[in-house]
Amino acid sequence: MALVRGTLRRFRAHDCSLLAAGLAFYTILSLFPLLLGLTAIFGPLLEDTALQQQLIATVGNAFPGSADLVTRTFTEVAGGQRTIGVVSLVALIWSATQVFVAIRRSLNRAWGVERTHPFIHRRLLEAAMMGSIVLLVLISWAGVALFSAIRPLLPPALAVPGSGPVAGAVTALTSFALSLGVFALLYRYVPKANVTWADVRLGALLAAILFEAGKYAFSWYLTGFARYSLIYGSLGTTIVLLMWTYLVALILLLGAELTAEYARLRRE
Repeated sequence: MALVRGTLRRFRAHDCSLLAAGLAFYTILSLFPLLLGLTAIFGPLLEDTALQQQLIATVGNAFPGSADLVTRTFTEVAGGQRTIGVVSLVALIWSATQVFVAIRRSLNRAWGVERTHPFIHRRLLEAAMMGSIVLLVLISWAGVALFSAIRPLLPPALAVPGSGPVAGAVTALTSFALSLGVFALLYRYVPKANVTWADVRLGALLAAILFEAGKYAFSWYLTGFARYSLIYGSLGTTIVLLMWTYLVALILLLGAELTAEYARLRRE
């Protein structure tokens, strides 16, 4: 109970609801420049329909209720892509890193860190976070390509169907493992604090569980109850996207506060 009370106390003291709103704002601003940058860098790969669909599915799965908006935007960008200059590409990447700037500052605040890394160190850290996302996308692509290549060679007893409970369980477990890994890496390496792997285990586990459960709960809520289009009209999908990113930011910060409080109790 001391851990729960301490986490909630820190969550309120650090104004995490306001920090989450800022994170959601920067996520929206950075999302589409990041997609455009990816299409500029990996344009030849995106000519493969299967890989393009996998990227769309990966991005859309992370934004329940707004998958159509993200998919439509990505398809338009990928379909109309053209060669851009180095300066333009750097500008896109710089814009995309703003969400990672906000994440770094928020996680440092959770740990009560006021002094930050030097400028070059900060930018390298933010670039590493963005690179990690790109790496996860590439791993996902590679997995799809590998499975598509070996699937015809598998005996019927080992072939995993494209849909059904087995494929659904594999997909859910893979998604949870990726979420757990991302949260653990963020909590371990981003704050400028003495953080160990033992410190991040509870916070990362809580954040991953809430994130994965939240995707299903939010989709169910939108399907059964919410009617944002009646209130916001054509902006309804954008509002849904903003609401979901806000909830994810709350989950991220709650896990960070739990990590910091758990580490404090372990050291006492």
